[in-house]
Amino acid sequence: MYSQTVLENAQGGISRGLAPSMNDYMHGAGEQVHIVVKRFGLEELPEEEEETHKWLHGRYVEKDRIMGDFFRDRSVPSGGRKVPLPWSSVLPAAVLFTGLNIALWSTETGRKIYFTSAIGGTAFALTYMGLRKVA
Repeated sequence: MYSQTVLENAQGGISRGLAPSMNDYMHGAGEQVHIVVKRFGLEELPEEEEETHKWLHGRYVEKDRIMGDFFRDRSVPSGGRKVPLPWSSVLPAAVLFTGLNIALWSTETGRKIYFTSAIGGTAFALTYMGLRKVA
């Protein structure tokens, strides 16, 4: 099991407002994203329901501490590593995604496929969650 905490620097300082959207990042609103990932082995997970509640509460207390430290003094937990994201790794996917969207949206058939899959996918997901009692 993995616990993830995402911390975002806003341009001009730290902000606890709404998280920037992808569009905001594309236009320079966010400078950095810190992702804190902690892995838990199955042997570390409690089996009893009451112990599970306590364990989950402890994870959120830990997340609150990490976020508090970050927003107060810009510190992130030690032991991390910086992973650069060069344009050369992003550009091919962006070009492919853009090209596929242009091809899809430029024809009547493509638009029908898009809307049919969106509506059908939503209906399927809601039905599935209802049957699995997830919702």
